[in-house]
Order: sequence, then structure tokens, then C-alpha cells
Amino acid sequence: MVLTGRASFAQERLYFLNELQPGNPAYVVAFALRVDGDLRVDALTDALRAVVARHDSLRTTYHMVDGVLEQHIHPTAEPEISVQTVAWADPVSQEQQLTELVATEAKVPFALGSGPLVRVWVRSWGPDQHGLVVLLHHIACDGWSVGLLLKDLAAAYNGAEHADPAPAYLDYARDQRAEWTDNAAGLGFWRDELDGAPTLAMPTDFPRPRVLGCLGAVVRRQLDQDLVDRLTDWAKGHGTTLFTVSLAAYASVLSRYTGQDDIVVGVPVANRMEEGEESLVGCLVNTLPIRVDLSGDPTFAELVGRVRVASLSAFSWQSVPFEQIVHVAAGERELSRAPLFQTALTVQNFPFAFPELAGLKLTEVDVEIDAAKFDIGVTLDVSTDIPFLRAEFSTELFEEATATTLLDHYLTFLTSIVDSVDEPDMLGARERARLVDGAAFETGHPSVLRRFLDQVEAVPDAVAIRHRGRDLGYAALDQWSDRVAAGLAAAGVAKGDRVSLLLRRSPAVVAAILGIWKAGAAYVPLDPEYPRHRLDLIAAGASTRVLLAEPDTLDLAAELVADGTVLDVFAADGPIAPQGIPDGDDLAYVIYTSGSTGVPKGVMVSHAGLNALFAPTPAGLDTSADDVWLCAHSFSFDFSVWEVWGALTTGARLVVADQADLVDPARLARLVRDENVSMLSQTPGSLYRVLPPYLDLIDEGTSALRHVVLGGEALSWSRVAALTAAAPWLPTVFVNMYGITEGTIHVTIVSVPTADLGAVREGNVGVALPSGRCYVLDVQRRPVGITVPGELYIGGPLVAKGYLDNPGLTAERFLPNPFGDGVIYRTGDVVKWSPDGTLVYLGRNDSQVQVRGHRVECGEVERAFLSHPGVESCAVAADGDELAAFVCGALDQDAERDLRAHVRGVLPGYMVPTRIVVVAAIPLTQHGKVDTRRLLSENTATVAAPAPLKASSLEERIRRIWMDVLSTSDVGLNDNFFDLGGHSFALITMHERMAADGLMISVTDLFRSGTVAACAAHFRPASVQPTAHVEQRRAGRLQLAERRKGKGGGDRG
Repeated sequence: MVLTGRASFAQERLYFLNELQPGNPAYVVAFALRVDGDLRVDALTDALRAVVARHDSLRTTYHMVDGVLEQHIHPTAEPEISVQTVAWADPVSQEQQLTELVATEAKVPFALGSGPLVRVWVRSWGPDQHGLVVLLHHIACDGWSVGLLLKDLAAAYNGAEHADPAPAYLDYARDQRAEWTDNAAGLGFWRDELDGAPTLAMPTDFPRPRVLGCLGAVVRRQLDQDLVDRLTDWAKGHGTTLFTVSLAAYASVLSRYTGQDDIVVGVPVANRMEEGEESLVGCLVNTLPIRVDLSGDPTFAELVGRVRVASLSAFSWQSVPFEQIVHVAAGERELSRAPLFQTALTVQNFPFAFPELAGLKLTEVDVEIDAAKFDIGVTLDVSTDIPFLRAEFSTELFEEATATTLLDHYLTFLTSIVDSVDEPDMLGARERARLVDGAAFETGHPSVLRRFLDQVEAVPDAVAIRHRGRDLGYAALDQWSDRVAAGLAAAGVAKGDRVSLLLRRSPAVVAAILGIWKAGAAYVPLDPEYPRHRLDLIAAGASTRVLLAEPDTLDLAAELVADGTVLDVFAADGPIAPQGIPDGDDLAYVIYTSGSTGVPKGVMVSHAGLNALFAPTPAGLDTSADDVWLCAHSFSFDFSVWEVWGALTTGARLVVADQADLVDPARLARLVRDENVSMLSQTPGSLYRVLPPYLDLIDEGTSALRHVVLGGEALSWSRVAALTAAAPWLPTVFVNMYGITEGTIHVTIVSVPTADLGAVREGNVGVALPSGRCYVLDVQRRPVGITVPGELYIGGPLVAKGYLDNPGLTAERFLPNPFGDGVIYRTGDVVKWSPDGTLVYLGRNDSQVQVRGHRVECGEVERAFLSHPGVESCAVAADGDELAAFVCGALDQDAERDLRAHVRGVLPGYMVPTRIVVVAAIPLTQHGKVDTRRLLSENTATVAAPAPLKASSLEERIRRIWMDVLSTSDVGLNDNFFDLGGHSFALITMHERMAADGLMISVTDLFRSGTVAACAAHFRPASVQPTAHVEQRRAGRLQLAERRKGKGGGDRG
């Protein structure tokens, strides 16, 4: 007779997960043994059948009956057993074969509705060498049960008989249901405990997919038993357990990785508290979300105390099924991550002894299933002869190197608990030295002026600057600058003074700068194209008494320095031309950048810092006198400093682009081609516009472009790869240089030939320049460790001298270097070290947006839009507490719906912008960066009145089904399914009802959609008639959810 009964909460959750991702190997329990000796194979297979006959959970199938998920316990069931003799292999190869067998067979789905739920393989390499592999679905077995099964297997093989029958899982499920008819206290605890709990902001190597699958891998680290013993003693000495210490340590490491002081970690518990449950085979394990409070910078001993209290509180309510905890405490459901927690810690500390099979020696074979239940899960196993750490991680999110580094950091932290007299730390001495030490800086010429004069002496007649088809040689430029210097000296300019420039784009700017340096002063550029208000602010802040202008800017110059002296750069001269060479500490220039208060701030750069960028060659690049550099930026933007002196310190030619060239990408592209420019510098936003017309102008073998230097804003490597995909022959190396004005233009470098662009990881900004230092630090200015995000600080001679006449802000951003001489500059940019020693740019520490409890990096959203074939450029910005996306390209009038559907296929729902606006162009600032403020101000949100629903509309059809299934008439188009009271089995019912109405949508897509409107967007009509079996399953699911309404069980897990 078949016994039937309601499934347990855990069985319902596993059944639902199997429906959501059929055949997910993450929920397969596997073990493998090497069996040495004279194995009686028939006796073993008989013993396996006897074990199945003894435990009802191994003879159970799962069915929908009258709207309820039921377990059907069959009186007999035949496990799937494969017995095979194979060619002899050495022991290492034998274990490899068993490992591969598990990996392969775990991917074969279990049929929960028909069984079997036990699959066995017996392999024999010889009369005394055998292997045993057993796979079970987690719905029938948990880790505790494996020991029970092996014990019973040994007893059956050895001919022993059990005095008592095995406990019935059906009784357990029935008792669990009875207990949870009404348990407000337990639900209340978890609701309060997890109120406002954050999602784990663990940085990933790959964008989080909209639906996180089960693809995973495992890494391990062996532990010394001595370390385990000392940790155990430390725990006892502090009145707690190894588990508590391990959890506190793991939370500490996660806090360093995420920057969060509120961490939720999933902890599995055996959940066998009642008499008889310790001998029950089945899925009883429960998982508890333990919330760890790290706020207030507690000592580790204090944190252990907090974790002890939190754990004991959680354990006192461990009988509350995880499915119920999720129902009362989870916020918005996302298929892109697990609910409540995204990482788990298991401490396996109960010794496990293999039972004896008569005449045989059993040896466990370490087998792993390449699957992950969570983003990352860590196990500390001290139950074996050789203790170890294990990390199971999602390969859709992380590279193996990242998981390995995390495990190493955790191990280092655990070790430091007992080894260090200071507070524990996850960084070892070797890694710390790697992060903060560097070679001594070399000193050379005190200024680029000296380098320029060397070129004047070496190649006096060579062309220094070309502008509008006219050339100016090195010697002529030098003589012009002598006259400017003489005029400045006659006007009273002396060493240490500052002189302003108000000049349009021409060689005069360079002559003026050289003349100012020869006079011992520093220059302050004023761009005539700037709005008058900004010019007034800069002029007032710079407080210069002498200004160099040209005929058509003389009047404006006189207004800007009303009490000063204005000199015409073309007419300036004097009796004596100063010929001094600046000292390294002398000021070279002051360039103004945007200030958070709305008032520009002047960055003071020294000659030593400027020279360091060009020693021995510009940023170490292989440039020469044969190169042609293009000056394509405002002289008030420090990118121009790189362009000018990159050319003139190497004897190369500088082509100065006109203002009209800068605003017309096609015209600038022609200039690059016509002048045979070999060194082009661009912001990424500008390059995306210039590169397509340039490629249209050239053929293979005709491009002179050797280097494209990119900086000023984040670069999308994939976008550059896409733009050059049709020109793999392009002889260009793309050089991404992270930099800031306060770091003398460029700080890091990575060079990638055209052919290799597709292989570069997004965010890669390379390594520090030889003259720079990069430190990645946390909020306490401690090195964060490899793969851990932190704020980038820069050191070395490239660091500027501070902000002009702003000691408060200078003290805030330019700090004493805790790792060496000088100061470090706090950039405000978030980066991380890769295991290969390169830096990965992650974004600004003030550009992350918080959306419904999730941290969102706008750059990741932009990349999703740029993957649409019709999108040419995109900018995403925070608009209040929502995201707004601005796109332009070859898009039709239905673009908003099309784009939304596209990014929904790439991003989790919470990352899809509320507003998607098609614009004619993405505006750029004067410096070539995206003008976010202008985008938001010119494209304000308008809310249209909702159109009345038509009875025949798709949305209305779906809405009526939702109303019926959820038993409510209050269902809006954008109301979230779970907020309306939906749960996992109601979702399955919704799926069946929609299919019955001719609307086919997968359970996964329905889950992801979440609203009537989103569901309609994902709709696809049924094209294949369902089979009778599928119809039967649908009918059963429908009845299931109908019966479960209001009965308090099996809610979404």
C-alpha cells in the first residue's frame, strides 16, 4: 500500500527549486568510496536494496494531489544500480574516475515524480580493488543522513538485522505541520531579527546575471591540526565555541570585502532536536540567517561576544523552517541572488567514522559537484584526520582566483587570532609588503623645461608645433618664449609668482607657458570658451596680477584682472630674458577642477611631479622624435599638458587642433588622418565618437596611429573592441591610463593592442606608473588586500602640492603617507587589486546608487544598454532614489519598450532603470566627460496619466488571473507579486492558469517579472500543444495553490 501525506517544508522548497531550475546539481548529495578487499558485489547490491527498503524517504515520490504537494511512500522501490568491471588503473586514476563519474552523473536530473531518488555505481578494477558511488537528491537525504545510510549499509552487508524499524519521515512531516499551524512567536523573532538586513555587497568579477544559475566550483586549503587545537582552546578560554569564533572571523573578512558592518550569514543546523530524529533519514537540515553586527569597530573578542549572543538567539528558534523565515522576512525576491543571505558558513566538527564492512577497507574519495547554492559558501571541516577549508562559489560571479584569495584571507585571519598579539587581520606580512612596498623613485631633470631645451639644442630646426597648416620650429618657439619671459620680467614677475593665460588654441599658448617657466613663475590657464561666471571664479581664486592674452581677448583679460597687468603674448618683450631652470619643488601650474561646493578648486602641480610623468619617456611609452602628437583638449584641462610635453620633451611634432575640430568628430578624425597623427589622447566619451569616422577614412596599411591614450573617465574595453571589430589590422595600441589632476594627469597604465581588446576585463586600469604609488585602503586607511575593494590613494612625486589657498580641503585630501615619505592623495575612486597585480576600477565611492536596498554601479547598467545593437552611447544616473538611463543611437519610436526588454534580459530587475530616455546625443563637458547634470535637468521626468485598461488587453487578461489566484481585486499593473501575498506555490499556480488561458511563460520568467506589466512584456504564445503528462502536472499545481491559500505553509523559500 502506498502511504501518502503532506510534504515537509524543506521538501516543498526543494521541489519548488527543482521546478525553477530543473536538474540543478547543487541539490544532489554524493559520496564515493574506494573499497579494497574481496568485495561480494551481490551482497553489496542486496544491502543497498535493504537500505532503500528500510528508509521510506528513499522510496518516496512527489505528486500534486488536490492542490497539495504530497509525498507518496511506496512499499518497494528499486534503486538504480550500475555494476561494471573496468580496466585496471592505479589508485590515483581510480579516484579520478570516481570523481569524474560523480561530476557527470550529478548533472542528470532526478525524476521526483517517479523516482528513483537513489543512484548507485559499483566499479571494479580487479578482484581486490573497487569503487562505490552513491547519488541521492537532497529532498530525500541530508548530510546527517549519509552517516546513517552508511551504517545501515554496513549492517546489511555484514548480515546484521535491525531490532527496531526506522523512524518514518512521514510522521516527522506531519508533526512539523502540526507545530506550525500557528507559531507567531517564532515568526515574530525572525521578522524583527532580519528587519532592514542588507544584501551582501560582495564585489563580483562578472556582472550578476538576471537569473543566477547553479554553475560553481570548489577550492580548498589544508589546515594544520595544531591550528585547530589552538583555535578551540582560544574559544574555550573566551567562554565560547569554535563555531562562534569561526563565524566571527568570517564576518570580519566579509566586512573587509564589502565595507559593510551588518552581515548576514547562512548557517546550516542539523535540526534534530526531538527524540528519534537523530536516526531519521531524510531532509531535516535547516538553514538559519545569523545577523552579525560589526558596527562601532569592536575588538575581535567583543565581536565574538556579539556573535555568541546572536547565534544562541537564532538557535533557540532553529525549528522555524527556512521557508517560513523567508516568507516573513525577505524583501523583494530576485532570481539573481538567494533570499536573506548570499553566503553561508558550515563548521563540520563532529568526527565521522566509517563503518566496517567485513573483510573490506573503506577509504573516502573526495568528490565535488561543480555547483553552487549561494554566491559563495565556506566550510571549515575539522572532523577529518586532515582538517581543511573549502569554498564553493558561483562561477557566474567569481573567478577561481577570487575565491582562493578569500579562502586565504580567512585562513590568515584564523591564524592571526592565535598567533598575533594585536587584533586579528586577514593580511599576512608577505601580502602587506606586496601592497605597500615599492622601489625607490629615481630623480632626473628637475623640469620638463630642461627636457625641452635639450630638444632645442638637439633638433633646432625640427617642427615643434603645427597649427592650421603652419609650422613652428623648436628654435623659433624657444626664442618666442624668451621674449615672453623678458616681458614678464619687465612687468615684475619673479620666482614663485603665478601668471594667468587667456589664449585661444594656437602655438602662443605653448610659448606663453615656456616664458612663464623661464621667468620662474607658474601658469594658470583660463579658457576663453568658458562661461564668464566660471572665468570670474577662477581669476578670483588664482589672484594673479599679470595675465597673458592676445588681441581678441585683451578686453576680457582687463576685466578679469582689473587691478593687474595684461600683456599681449605676441608683443611681449623686455630688455632681459630670464633663463632660469625651475627647481623640482617649484610650482609648474595651477589647473582648476570642479568643486563640490560649486566653486572650482585650483590644483597646484610641481615641476618635480610634472617631470616624473615624462621620465625617462612619457609614461614609459616607446615614443620618439618621429611621432606626431595631437593636442585635442582645452589648455585648461590637464590632458593638454600630457599632449604638449609628450611631444616637446621627445623632439616630436605637436599638432594643435582648432576649437571647431574638437566639437566635430568627423572633422577631428580627418585631422588625425591628414596629419598622420601617431599619438592620440582622448577621453573615452570622445573616442567613441571619433573612432568610427576615422576607421571609415582609412584602409589597412594606411593608418599612422600607434597609440591611443585614454583617460579622464571610465573606459569600456568591450565598446572599444566592438568599434574596432571590423579593423583587426589597425596597428594601434590602446593605452588606458587612470589619472586625476591631483595626480599629475596619469597614475596607472595598461596597454592593449587592437587584436587583444576583446580579452581585456572591464575596469582594468593596469599598474602604477614607475613614478607613482597606488594604495588601496579601507576607511581606516589600512591596506584592504588582493581582490578586496577599497579607496585608491596615490603617492610618490606625481602627487600635487595641494589646493591653492584652501588649506582645509588640502588637509582633508592630501594626507601623511603611512607607508613612506611624503603625502598620499585620497582619490574617492573605488578599485581593487587583481591577483595578477593589476588594478580594477570599480567606480566612484559616491556614484553607487542604492535602489530598493541594493547597491548599483551605474557603469554596469550602462554596459547592459551598450550591448544592444542600436545603442551608440549611454549614460545612467541617479534621479532621486531611482535610476534614469539616457541613450542615443539608431532607435525607433518603440525603443523604450525594446530597450527595457533587452536590459531585463541582462540585468537583475532592481538594476533596470525606471526611466529610459532616448536623446539626440549624450552631452559632454568642456573636458570631454559626460555631463550628467545637464542630462537630468534637460530631461525631467513626466508622469502620464494611466490609460484605462481594456477588457481585451493582454495586461487585463493577466491581471484577472492574478486577482483570482491571489484572491484580491486590488492588483495594479506594477504591484509586486510577493508584496500582494504571493508565494512559491501560488507562483506555480499562476504559471498553470496563464498557460490554460493560452499564455505561455516559464516559471523562471514569471518569477523574474514580478508584476503584471513586466509579465506581459515577457509574454510569448504557446506554439506546442502540451502533453497529457504536462496537463496533469498543471492541474495538480493549480489544485495545490488553491488548497494552500491561508493555510500558513509552504510559502516561498
